[in-house]
Amino acid sequence: MGKAKKKEIKSAASQLSALCSIRLKPRKIWQASFIALFSCSFLTSAWILPAVSAERIAFDYGILGEFYISIADLEAFAKEGKITPGFAYYADRFSPKDLAQLRNLLNRSFKISVVTTSTFVNLPIGKQLLKEIGLIIDSPENVSQPALRASLILAAAEPEGLTILSVLRHYTTKTLKLNTKRIFEAVDEATKLLTDTEQVFQTLGQEAKRVATGNSLDLNTFADLSNSGQKKWRKENITVRSDSDRQIEGVVYLPISTDKPAPVVVVAPGLNTNWQNFTYIAEHLADYGFGVAAVNFPGTNARRVNAVLNGLDTPPKDNQWIEQPKIVTRLLDEMERKSQNEESWRGKLDLQRVGIIGQSLGGYTAMAIAGAKVDWQHLQKECQKIGNPEQIDLNPALFWQCQSATNSSPNTDLRDRRIVAAIAINPVTNPVFSQSGMSQFDSPLLIIAGDKDIFAPALDEQLVPFTWLPKNNKYLVLVKNSTHFSFIAEGDSDEFELPINIMGFNPGLARSYLKVLSVAFFETHLAQQNEFRFYLTESYIKRLSKPPLAINLLRSLNASQLNKLIEK
Repeated sequence: MGKAKKKEIKSAASQLSALCSIRLKPRKIWQASFIALFSCSFLTSAWILPAVSAERIAFDYGILGEFYISIADLEAFAKEGKITPGFAYYADRFSPKDLAQLRNLLNRSFKISVVTTSTFVNLPIGKQLLKEIGLIIDSPENVSQPALRASLILAAAEPEGLTILSVLRHYTTKTLKLNTKRIFEAVDEATKLLTDTEQVFQTLGQEAKRVATGNSLDLNTFADLSNSGQKKWRKENITVRSDSDRQIEGVVYLPISTDKPAPVVVVAPGLNTNWQNFTYIAEHLADYGFGVAAVNFPGTNARRVNAVLNGLDTPPKDNQWIEQPKIVTRLLDEMERKSQNEESWRGKLDLQRVGIIGQSLGGYTAMAIAGAKVDWQHLQKECQKIGNPEQIDLNPALFWQCQSATNSSPNTDLRDRRIVAAIAINPVTNPVFSQSGMSQFDSPLLIIAGDKDIFAPALDEQLVPFTWLPKNNKYLVLVKNSTHFSFIAEGDSDEFELPINIMGFNPGLARSYLKVLSVAFFETHLAQQNEFRFYLTESYIKRLSKPPLAINLLRSLNASQLNKLIEK
């Protein structure tokens, strides 16, 4: 193996280790995310030591032929830190840091039940994930996928929990040979995505700071909107029904006293979360005098996902998440009915001026109901590209969007004219919205993106769609070092441990940002209080910014500008 190749391996291994966040200071999060992380970990171990089997690993370096490492050598290294003679040749070619990361990876255990694992790998999204992992195995699809599925289930039954090594021990072939070429390509793609995202965030952040420097606002006179407001409210439960007559539980925060009906904000949670994960933002907005409503979507809430994974409920229809905006419409209809018929509600809420704030799939919901047009033909066209046997897809948001793309088109007329402003946090948008569908968006919109989001990558899911929006009243907030989970507080659902790099550093700071942004945005565009508009300026956001989550605001970005940044 030449020096250039060794250097390439070291660099790529470090990049993919960073991508998969191999640091072990854990926080809690939800069970459904674990196999996505495990898959990333499996790819990482396969890259650092490019192929593993029940008895030995095998990888091919072209004219140099095949190389092998026994699983017993890996186990000795994982359990004891022992570098056997058979492993020494490879260990010598990696830095101590890379070896430590590999050992941590091999020892990482996922405490997940057999039922949950079996259920997940047989769901459409689980099957697609296995298909993607199977692309790095140098064997026919009809061999690799059943073998992967069985080895995951058997590994979950091990007393120590599911680990990389337990999966490999249960793989049904004596020698598992991985496709080195595809691993190299996947690492190159992941590295490029990380590099492009970091470069774009850095350059756009510098531009936002340049604009902020030229602004002469006296920022010291601004109140701190992260502090609680003074308005009083009471909380009432509310129930609506889904198309399938499922009972959907929600909550409404009603102002106790108000001179006029209060504008309303709806909170839309994402996949495997509940509105309770956003209680902090619901109560904060209520403190500032907004009526606030929240609902748990029947197909994607944490309780339903956990029930499905534990074999206690049936999976929802593939495209049910697409129609989540209809649930919000039903919620508003029920609130109107109560406002007309119940004295304690009468005159409290202005249900003709409603805002919405959503995260992840809830971000999609917010954008769809506020005016972005779902483009089913575009979705189907883009999803046909998934499953290319020569390419591993690295965007989990794409898997979720595409699992229903083979079905007939659902009702895509999802806009509710009562919704007049929206905030979308780490939204899933592309390809369910096309450029044509986004260009129809005429409501004020604030999109929040994080450069460490690997579940809805910022470039594809937020920045590119932002360039498709009309020019007026659009805001792009870039939060360095934030992840898909930075703005999600812990809820009351079953949880699962993930590394801190997946969860995100300093979530309290991220949530403080969201408190300020949501109050300023909805005071400006719902309550029409123009004095709050100054909070939505580059100068104020620059003042708000603190490490490690540097925050910047952009008011404009077009496709040409973004492409130039990526091509640099």
